[in-house]
Amino acid sequence: MLAIMMVAMLSVVFFSCKDDDDDKVSLVGTWYCNNRYAGGTDTYTFKSNNTYTWSGPKEYFNDETGTYHYNNESGLFTHTNSRGTTWVEYIPTLTTSLFVLIDEDGDRYTYHKK
Repeated sequence: MLAIMMVAMLSVVFFSCKDDDDDKVSLVGTWYCNNRYAGGTDTYTFKSNNTYTWSGPKEYFNDETGTYHYNNESGLFTHTNSRGTTWVEYIPTLTTSLFVLIDEDGDRYTYHKK
């Protein structure tokens, strides 16, 4: 009887465990926001090698490239452009179809996956 209970307990433990990576959603891909800047959409494209490209309304901005780091647990999002300027922002929500970005001024923007 003891052996059967041990096997049953181990089965529950084994099948209830899963890889923590299953819950992590990635920023990799192309995301757009229609309401961050007057005059048009801005777009981030994140690559798996932690580089990004950003583009905004052409009348206000030049395209930008750089590196990024996103911590899934804390939501901390840091990116540095090719000129060496670094921003520290916060992503409180990230799903497979959208993420919410809170910038350094506390403004909140929703990006959608293309």
